[in-house]
Amino acid sequence: AITTIVMALGTQRMANKNAVVRKLASVETLGCTTVICTDKTGTLTQNKMVLKKIYCDGDYIDVTGEGYEVKGQLIKGKNVVSTDETMKAGGALGSIIDSGILCNNARIKPNEKDPNIVDFVGDPTEVAFLVAAKKAAVDIDAKLLEYSFFDEVPFSSERKMMSKVYKKADEYMIYTKGATEMVMARAKHILENGKVIPLDDKKRRQLLEINDKMASMAFRVLGLAGKSIAANSVDTENENDANLFEKELIFYGLAGIMDPPKIEVKDSIELCRRAGISTVMITGDHKGTASAIARDLGILTEGKLSLSGPELDKIDDEKLAEICSNTAVFARVTAEHKLRIVRAFKNRGEIVAMTGDGINDAPALAQAQVGIAMGTGTDVAMESARVTLVKGDLRAIARARVLSRATMSNIRQNLFFAFIYNGLGIPIAAGLLYPLFGVLLSPMIAAAAMSFSSVSVVGNALRLRSADL
Repeated sequence: AITTIVMALGTQRMANKNAVVRKLASVETLGCTTVICTDKTGTLTQNKMVLKKIYCDGDYIDVTGEGYEVKGQLIKGKNVVSTDETMKAGGALGSIIDSGILCNNARIKPNEKDPNIVDFVGDPTEVAFLVAAKKAAVDIDAKLLEYSFFDEVPFSSERKMMSKVYKKADEYMIYTKGATEMVMARAKHILENGKVIPLDDKKRRQLLEINDKMASMAFRVLGLAGKSIAANSVDTENENDANLFEKELIFYGLAGIMDPPKIEVKDSIELCRRAGISTVMITGDHKGTASAIARDLGILTEGKLSLSGPELDKIDDEKLAEICSNTAVFARVTAEHKLRIVRAFKNRGEIVAMTGDGINDAPALAQAQVGIAMGTGTDVAMESARVTLVKGDLRAIARARVLSRATMSNIRQNLFFAFIYNGLGIPIAAGLLYPLFGVLLSPMIAAAAMSFSSVSVVGNALRLRSADL
């Protein structure tokens, strides 16, 4: 009863601080946490994607504007790029805009109160492309009406790319976007200055260097490509085969999307560090992007390592357990990689808390001693986790850990008081003093004493309401 009362009050206080505990046992475990493995997008960052930079035709184009405001311009050098220039037939920039609109499952509409801001349904990364198209003064609805949807090769954490296929007249148009290296692996040509030329090894190296440069500036970089094929050359029985559509593509260029860190995250990480908790970033993003953000947030400090998914594939579990304590960033990882990383820390004897908000985080959330889901995330993630941060604020983890320790301390205090109280009270109530002093307690006094014991336990537990967090 003592433990249940104190834990119930502790979890109530945690809920008031936006950390909802689904399993009481997690209260104790949370107080012992030594490592927090955290997803990046939506957990450390705001998940408000803004397309800020485009690379095509051997040059950069900056996209102005913030958030989901459609006010903005495309600027090349010092000049504003006109709509006619943007959508010039056969141009790389227009092809990138087209790919962003058509290889997309999101939808936007003007906000009722402020038409300069859009409301949206769909993935924020895809919304960023639609907002950029609006800034380029492209009529998205009219563009969609030009095509008839035929098929989709969906995104997966393993493929790290997606394609959509449309029919227009007697041709099928394929539009692809995804991780630059994955899209380039499917491309044979590149569209540059209005001409389709071979995508040779030199061009590939140049593009990967540009990709890494943009990633080091904390951009999430996506490659865009596409092609058209004659309708009569498509075998409809294999219409879902990625190899049918995603081959010999024409590479258009790169799009740099910025997802700013949450304002409170840096302080949260510092709070955790002072409490003796190491923070590790686990993300599907490019290693350069993840490392840049991790440095800015104070996760990737001097002497710490960053590893990518392909590098992890070359390391066995035993070696991973050796090096994970000195690794602050794991990038380009899949759900399986996340599971391996959590297990590696556990094999080192660490008490692991895993935070995440996506479907691909669910296995790792379930594997960690404390799975912590963002309240702004998917239902699958919240079902897999033991704790949910209602507002997705990482500071709640540091507060919950302090409260967890206060709760366990309170339980120990109450158990100590109960043992002392009962160790003295029960013998006296049983008549211990009668042979010596002739004193025999009334049952009413014994009952009152026992009631006071319960009152003292509850009173001490209520101190958790005023615990300093």
